[in-house]
Amino acid sequence: MLRKTLPLWLCAAIALGLCVWVRSAGTFDRPEGAPPPPPTPEEIQAAARGTPYVEGQHGGTFRGAISSDIATLNYALSKDATTSDLLSLCYNSLLEHDPLTYEPVPLLAREVPTGPDDPDGLVWTFHLREGALWSDGAPLTAHDVAFTFEKILFNESIATTSREAYRLEVRDERTGETRQAFMKVEALDDLTVRFTCPRPWGFFLTIAPYQWILPRHVLERHVDEGSFNTAWTISSDPRSVVGCGPFRLDQVVPGERVVLVRNPHYHVTDEFGKRLPYLDRIVYEVTNSDIARKKFLDGELDASGVRGEHFAEYRRRELEGAIRIIRRGPSLTRRFLAFNMNLRTGPDGKPFLDPVKARWFRTREFRQAVSYAIDRDRIRTLIFNDFAYVQLSTISQAIDYYWCPDVRRYPHDMDRARGLLDGLGYTDRDGDGTREDPDGHPIRFVIASYAGDRNTEKLAALIQEDLAQVGIEVTFRPEEFNHLVRQLSQEWDWESILIGFTGGWEPHTDRGFWTLRGEYHMWNPRLEPDSPGIFDWERRIHDLFDEMGMKFTIEERRPLSHEWQRIAMEELPVIYTVTEERLTAISTRFGNVLPTLYQVWDDRYLFILGGAGD
Repeated sequence: MLRKTLPLWLCAAIALGLCVWVRSAGTFDRPEGAPPPPPTPEEIQAAARGTPYVEGQHGGTFRGAISSDIATLNYALSKDATTSDLLSLCYNSLLEHDPLTYEPVPLLAREVPTGPDDPDGLVWTFHLREGALWSDGAPLTAHDVAFTFEKILFNESIATTSREAYRLEVRDERTGETRQAFMKVEALDDLTVRFTCPRPWGFFLTIAPYQWILPRHVLERHVDEGSFNTAWTISSDPRSVVGCGPFRLDQVVPGERVVLVRNPHYHVTDEFGKRLPYLDRIVYEVTNSDIARKKFLDGELDASGVRGEHFAEYRRRELEGAIRIIRRGPSLTRRFLAFNMNLRTGPDGKPFLDPVKARWFRTREFRQAVSYAIDRDRIRTLIFNDFAYVQLSTISQAIDYYWCPDVRRYPHDMDRARGLLDGLGYTDRDGDGTREDPDGHPIRFVIASYAGDRNTEKLAALIQEDLAQVGIEVTFRPEEFNHLVRQLSQEWDWESILIGFTGGWEPHTDRGFWTLRGEYHMWNPRLEPDSPGIFDWERRIHDLFDEMGMKFTIEERRPLSHEWQRIAMEELPVIYTVTEERLTAISTRFGNVLPTLYQVWDDRYLFILGGAGD
């Protein structure tokens, strides 16, 4: 299901560790209880480089599992990873990433622009392929591209999470004032689309061409009537959803399954001239992770995320030849604990957050004390069987070309944590084991997170134990995922949250998390310049993201990225825990499983070895 790196997806801290074992089975030899060393990035890439795609056969079904229902059939409105990942199979973008090099290659576009059209770096032109069709047979044109950006993404009345990636700060050199603006996107003819940026935008070629394109001929009416936010809901006929990707929706049965079928109008062919995809169907069962694991190991499902504590089970099946395990190093999902620091009030005049707790949470030394108290090595071992990495910065260790080696670090240090709390005047005055602040309020709060995931519950329990040792009382409250999203995005009444966040390979994919108006700037949400309670460091990080957006090369962006990481790890708006190793298992009945650093497999090229058959 991982055809390309997607934009940021908010996901509960159950983020699957996706992985494949790229060495031969004979090299696996480890002492009991210790995981084998992961393959190096060089080994992963070398294995993929030496194994080209082979010609596949049409037919057959891929069977997977998802842990929750999809929330909408409207891709533009998706807010969770499950919905976004499944619906992404129904759409294409102008460009895609080469799975081995991550360089841009054409998809709906005929070629990759070599650069902007003008010396100021503002104008980019794309020429579309002839003959691309929507899944209902209608022609796909440049007018669909312009519609997607101008009428949906840049439309403030539509609740899309992708908008912030395109919101640019533009400075008037004459007055010094800044304003926010989007690109102008216009169809010059049926096959030519022009993007005009309001200022030079270094991330243009890494962001805009990868936006899924939506059908104007179906959705424009809903935009014009103001009904787009209720178009293609979960109760709609899934066959009415029109896309341009390799698959289209066929069935959505809440609580049971999602079925996608081959799009007969898909325009991409393999190097042998066969139209892709090879598979006829993809079926995702809705079930919990324990049942999914058993079904996979019994051969009833074709792929599975692998958690460290279950590695031995999967390894036994791999030695039997039934499955293959894929390992790809640290994931792009970062698990963290965040505190609500929102000082604003609701329509009733009441604060969203208890002002007493807001005072604790907004104190940097309090957040640092919590970070020192958390034993991340214990989390790695007890929960993930050492198939995880201590998260040391704001980005995954996998992104080594932006990784900052000299950020402030928080090794497990109870004495340091206690000293910081003592320095704030948070002491246990009545001897009950819980500290009180100088006004006598007990230091206790609730950690909310996704319900039903054992690893999240274990993580919360370990944090609860660690904080109890320094005199902080924590209650864990599991929540239904959609309610958790509402709390973060609408209700703002949470205290702390244990969750995960998945980014891409460029800092700009984190913009919605770190900039003031970002959709996922959860600790202090949807800030305007005059909002109360903005920290100076928040403004600086916001400015750094704008500055990075003005730079066209990694070399120019790297020092700005390093400054962002240093500030964030000093101020700790979120407290990082661990990043899981990317571990995936897939049935050996499939061909063209060629993992790289950037993808596990491409659904378009998967086929059943030995011919079709379910």
